[in-house]
Amino acid sequence: MLRYFAIILLNTAALAQPILPVFDIQNEVTLIDNGAAQNSFPLNTFFKAEPIDNQVVRFVAEYNDGDPNDANDNVTKNIDMALFTNRTPVTRENFLQYVTDGDYLGSFIHRSAPNFVIQGGGFFFDNASIFAVESNGTIVNEPGISNTLGTVSMAKTNLGPDTATSQWFISTNENSSNLDYQNGGFTVFARITKDTLPNSLLFNNTTEFPRFNFDAPFDELPLHKTYSGTLFLNKFITFTSVSLVPLPANQAGTSTTFTYQIITPPNPALATASINGQNLIITPNGTTTGETSITIKATDSVGNEVIGSIPIFIADTFDSWKNNNFSGDDLLNPQVSGPDADPNNDGISNLQAFAQGLEPDETIYPTTVINPTDIRITYLEQTDIMSTRITIQRSTSLLTNDRTTLTGTLISAIDTAKPNQRSVTVSFPKSGDIAFYRLAFEIIPN
Repeated sequence: MLRYFAIILLNTAALAQPILPVFDIQNEVTLIDNGAAQNSFPLNTFFKAEPIDNQVVRFVAEYNDGDPNDANDNVTKNIDMALFTNRTPVTRENFLQYVTDGDYLGSFIHRSAPNFVIQGGGFFFDNASIFAVESNGTIVNEPGISNTLGTVSMAKTNLGPDTATSQWFISTNENSSNLDYQNGGFTVFARITKDTLPNSLLFNNTTEFPRFNFDAPFDELPLHKTYSGTLFLNKFITFTSVSLVPLPANQAGTSTTFTYQIITPPNPALATASINGQNLIITPNGTTTGETSITIKATDSVGNEVIGSIPIFIADTFDSWKNNNFSGDDLLNPQVSGPDADPNNDGISNLQAFAQGLEPDETIYPTTVINPTDIRITYLEQTDIMSTRITIQRSTSLLTNDRTTLTGTLISAIDTAKPNQRSVTVSFPKSGDIAFYRLAFEIIPN
């Protein structure tokens, strides 16, 4: 079925580049040196000033509210989607193709999950019949921006990350902890403008738009509360117009400098936090290690907000271990307290003791089991440390320096009785008639 849709692309070259604040997906825990007095991080490491277009995709939603005092009874609400200019090029092109082809005209919100998402872009009305939007094919996943309140993301199937086609959803809550990591992460490609976000939240309000189950994919279908058993189409939230329009005033700023506010501080047993201008300052308590998080709100010059949670791990470094275990002249003497020193001559260096969660005078060696097809090495590992790496190396002779770093198969990692220490067993296939294995310990430069 062919549908034609005219659209005018605006010449935006002469306009200032607008930006919106976004929060990046946190794929790594931020490590904090427990031995340092303060740890400072630029907040633009986590929050980005994302360029958007000088135009938005405006979805004009219409529904009948059954108001007897209104001769028309039809209500219209705009949802303006501000697309990111550079961040998700494949998703952006795909979405705009559906827009310019008119595929979203007559479509409707077919799913409402309270305090989670509203979803559309999959089905449309034509002569009172429902049809699926014709797919242009699946696209590659482009995760990176976090699924925070008011973001627009591509929907996909559970068959894999690269299964998005035409359907999109709007996050009506802070969905970072769920959608950033589920099924490869969901691609955020736009934000709802601040003046039209309340309309998106209205459509997710089950008091105004209760949900009805008409079997999948319409098992969470929002209809206006005046729906009374006869399925009139005007009780749907239908998009009667989808077009590119100029970015409305005061919906985006041009300054990349945000103001920041701590919403939820880290666990006080581990650290305290403060904000100094554009920097996050974390002060560990110096004694306790472990994982916590800090939630921060960034606000741009026109009032757009984004909230993000930063996972942090308060970890020990070799220097803090050294300071806790040596003093006086020994602390100043690298032959005694340095990473390569072995002060009690037991064959275990200070760095090895630190990396394995041992006391300076504690002597525990790795063990090796030789099986018919593999070699299994078991060693201790301290889990709450930073800037240290343990590798396993193999050589064919003790007389030459032909060591090769190995990548083995993890067999088990079992916590020991000591805090933050575990016993790790790794397997390697047998190689050659003679082989020598060793654990190598190194400090990773900051």
